[in-house]
Amino acid sequence: MDTTIWPVSDNTTEVQHNITTGNNLQTVTLGFPKWLIGYIAYTVGVTSGSIGIIANAVVLVVLIRARRQYGSNVNTLIINQTVMDFLACCFIVISVTFYIADLLVYNGSN
Repeated sequence: MDTTIWPVSDNTTEVQHNITTGNNLQTVTLGFPKWLIGYIAYTVGVTSGSIGIIANAVVLVVLIRARRQYGSNVNTLIINQTVMDFLACCFIVISVTFYIADLLVYNGSN
């Protein structure tokens, strides 16, 4: 009998029997564990969000201080864009933190 291996992304290994041809199909897991993907996502999300928060805070302070001397409509637009980017980075850090906290909830199984 021929055995066909089909890679999938879940964490199970199961044998399925095809009734029409009589072949055994074996499903093999080739993916990463969910907790490892969660930690990688947390690391990338928090790192990029933190760097974005710091960089946008510095740009915002510089632009607000320069606005008093060199006030223009372009500076106002750049300030608005920096505020939006700053808030986006804050929400990235918050959402990644909620995501990883949901992964770490103990559900009673191993």
